[in-house]
Amino acid sequence: MSHVTIKRYEREVPITLSSTEGASLSLRMGGMAGGVVSLSTMDSAATTLQMWGASSEDGPYRRLCRTDGTFAEVTLAVAAASTEGLIYSLPDEVFAVAYLKLVLGSAAGDGTLGSVSLKS
Repeated sequence: MSHVTIKRYEREVPITLSSTEGASLSLRMGGMAGGVVSLSTMDSAATTLQMWGASSEDGPYRRLCRTDGTFAEVTLAVAAASTEGLIYSLPDEVFAVAYLKLVLGSAAGDGTLGSVSLKS
């Protein structure tokens, strides 16, 4: 009996968070099936990481919503100001768009460094 092996590819992209969509990095999501965002320490007043999607890299980008009409976003833990930083899973909805931007819900965490790790 032969065994089938599925090969997954990973891609890591460094990011600097911004509270404005125009200043946020565009991530190509084609073929991606899972991912996380790893953030360094940040201001604890930053509470959400919004998901913005588009069908082309040039946009227009729009907020992603779930099928129930709520926004697809990551709620940042109160412990985000810890010295370790944290890793958050990306919502499933982001894998349905061609291009993604991660946008802070407030300016409190502008300039926070991190990375997005994606798997195909």
